[in-house]
Parts: sequence; C-alpha cells; structure tokens
Amino acid sequence: MDSEDGNGRNERVVGFFNVAHSYCIAAHSFDFTKFRCTHKHLPAKFLCYHSMELYLKSFLLSKGYRVDVLSKRKFGHNLGNLNDICCEEGLHLRQEYQEILRKIQDWENVIDARYLSIGVKKQIVTLALLATCHHLHYRIQESAYNAFPNTRRPDLPSISTEELRELDLPDII
Repeated sequence: MDSEDGNGRNERVVGFFNVAHSYCIAAHSFDFTKFRCTHKHLPAKFLCYHSMELYLKSFLLSKGYRVDVLSKRKFGHNLGNLNDICCEEGLHLRQEYQEILRKIQDWENVIDARYLSIGVKKQIVTLALLATCHHLHYRIQESAYNAFPNTRRPDLPSISTEELRELDLPDII
C-alpha cells in the first residue's frame, strides 16, 4: 500500500489512466484505418495489451498500491494476474472480458504481437481486444478520477452493438 501523500498518488492514478486511454485511441486509429501494409493488426493488438495493463494498474494505484510494487514480477505485464488482483480488490468486470484477459496471458498473445511468430496460434481478434479496453476504461474511470470530481473524463470512439454481438460479447458498459 502507498504511504506517500494522497495528492501525488491521485495524480499518478489519473496519469496511468490517461496514458492507457491514449494507447487505446492509438489502437483504434491503427486498426480502423485503410493502411496498405501487412500485419497492421499486430501493432494495434500490442497497443491494446499495453492499454489494458495500464488501466488495470491505474485501478490498483487507486486502491493504494505503489508503482514500484506494480513493476514486480507478480504484477509486471501479466494481464491474468493483474485481472485477478483487481477483481480481488473490488473491480467488477463482466465474465466475457475477464476471460479475454486470461486468454491473452495463456495464449502468449502479447509476445506474438511484439515479434514475428511463425506457425498456427490461437489469437483473439483485434475488435475483442478493443472492446476489452473499452470495458476496462468505463469500469475503472470513476476510481481513477475519484479525487478529481470536476475534471473532464476522456472518452473513446464507439464500438457498435452489432460488432459486439458478432463476437458474442455483451455491451461494454
């Protein structure tokens, strides 16, 4: 838990949240543009993975965890562990999105998005990753901005209900 004064900690929570938001927006713009290149899904996926990690860490910071603790191996880049700890700390995520976070870790999708990987792999479609980022954004936003009630919150582009249904995912909020 954090022993420093609340102001620095609160600003750090918002900082992590806002950077997570920026990565999510970047993933949106990368995935939905008409770039003519191969493998454009890989940078979009990597941006989603990093966004998810920062959203989850923002939540844990809001619960009093310190940045140096969150950089330890137990937390690190492990979305499965971060998800489990956040849920223990009171974060309520829909089951479908929790499952996506676990599959990301189990299937080693993060490494595959960073480096060229040859062979048949189980992968999560980019839209499902973006939807998970959105779900985290809207579930964590209040705890991130709790100390700054009059501050405008960042918003995300919408994902249509039809697109979510095609993936058997519930609404994001």
